[in-house]
Amino acid sequence: MQSETTISTVTDISPDEFQAQFVSTCTPVVLRGAAKTWRALQAWNPTSLAERFGTMEVPLRRTPLDEPELSVEKVHQGFFSMAELLNQCAGDGPDEVYIPGVPFKSVPALFEDIDTPNFLSKTRLRAVSGFFGRNTRCLGHMHPFAQAVLTQVVGRKKVVLYAPQDLDKLYLHPWWQDGFFQSRINFHALEAERFPLLREACAHTIHLEPGDALFIPVHWLHVPVGIDFSASVTHWWRSSPGEWGGVAPALRSITGSVSASLQNVFHR
Repeated sequence: MQSETTISTVTDISPDEFQAQFVSTCTPVVLRGAAKTWRALQAWNPTSLAERFGTMEVPLRRTPLDEPELSVEKVHQGFFSMAELLNQCAGDGPDEVYIPGVPFKSVPALFEDIDTPNFLSKTRLRAVSGFFGRNTRCLGHMHPFAQAVLTQVVGRKKVVLYAPQDLDKLYLHPWWQDGFFQSRINFHALEAERFPLLREACAHTIHLEPGDALFIPVHWLHVPVGIDFSASVTHWWRSSPGEWGGVAPALRSITGSVSASLQNVFHR
């Protein structure tokens, strides 16, 4: 499997430059120190978050290391109180505790701890989500229609990115299944011989420190890995067709979403 370090890094960029250079060209970029003034960098830890928002019910995910192929069903472990899971994160054990996608609209007080990055000041944001856990291992997935900026708040995170033109080498689930935007590959217990096309894909590995942000364009498959206790925030907004990463990813996104909608209708 090839690996290159061709992802651009900037420390300051205007909203217009961000849109022209990266969003409109479907190009990821690392924004070092973009959130260095956020209150969350000092205020968030497992204990404080559990005290403030502990009664909230959230999903738990754990990625098995003895399964070469993954799906959401294999990693979803049910729902628990946020306090219960955050208390598990307070230790230093090796076990994974992953709390994915907590919507800030459900916990409005979280907005007090963050700011909208300046480079997103002209962007019509659709949602903000928080991701928490210890030693987190995410499924490899792409966003069918959304643009996203992942900002690291606490701890470190590694993110492996694959460009849209490599999606046909990443063994995504069939377009007619719910997980059409997810890879079957368990990148955390990789059996390379089982997925030979992966060797032809180009992996871009990014390391984020607290305050760093990463723009993840639509259709870029990514595999985030949190190290020790980790907390991050993702700002989401809708992509336009002119920003899409290619014809094949666009067709997969459209047909997959239509199929998922029809299944929801007939299964009601």
